[in-house]
Amino acid sequence: MTVKQVKFPIRSMLIESDYHYHDSFQVALKNTVTHTQWIQACVACLPFWVIGLLLIRDKIVSFAGLKTAEGMIDRKKLLKNLDIKKIEAMNIFDRVTHSKDECIFELNDTHLDFKVSQLIQINHGVRHVTLTTGVKFNNRFGSLYFSLIKPFHKLIIKVIMKKAAHFI
Repeated sequence: MTVKQVKFPIRSMLIESDYHYHDSFQVALKNTVTHTQWIQACVACLPFWVIGLLLIRDKIVSFAGLKTAEGMIDRKKLLKNLDIKKIEAMNIFDRVTHSKDECIFELNDTHLDFKVSQLIQINHGVRHVTLTTGVKFNNRFGSLYFSLIKPFHKLIIKVIMKKAAHFI
């Protein structure tokens, strides 16, 4: 399964939002998948080196008073409780919005706000999952922070999507 970078999806609920940075990655799937199944596959396929990077990031940003990824690191607990309706209650994201085709996960912090859209569509008879990330910088620190994170972000998204597509 090939993960490719694509244009910002026209059918996304994020299209009207204003971002300083955005990217979209897409993978074709052989099987039918629900939003919950895709999220579970992504969490189950999260490489250990990504968890290690999150732990390092959390130690560094906690000194600056930024939010940490604490709720995402306990993979077993996350998988056990993972359902679109329960994610908001887990306090990983500030807000979760969903429709039949799309889920949007939103996290707002002092330095930047970001949204991740998970769009599941059928194009030309093939089921695709498109993950779109939109980032709005709240200050210069947000811009600097994301410039350091961006190369990791792109790599991590591609690796997780490829592994999850094989998992489904």
